[in-house]
Amino acid sequence: MPGGDISPSLDTDAEVVSIGVRFMRKRNLSKPFSIAGFIFGELYMLAFVLAPSHSGEIVPVSHQVWRIVSLMPFCGIFGALMGMGIGLLVSAALPPRK
Repeated sequence: MPGGDISPSLDTDAEVVSIGVRFMRKRNLSKPFSIAGFIFGELYMLAFVLAPSHSGEIVPVSHQVWRIVSLMPFCGIFGALMGMGIGLLVSAALPPRK
């Protein structure tokens, strides 16, 4: 074609892959830490809701179920966000893979 090709100077797909691999030498641990944080957040919420009251009174089951349903979205999501942040910090602290 007259005038030449205006595409980048990379000749093969292997060169494109080598550029991507050069910048991704560390394992991203944010996903497993985020899943673990979500599970930990939900378990912590259950322990908080099902704990006995300070006064020793018996809490009705319907009240405990309502508290579980209302706290479930918040504790799981915030636990996942905390896990993601910790996973990113751990990923940054680890040495690069060889």
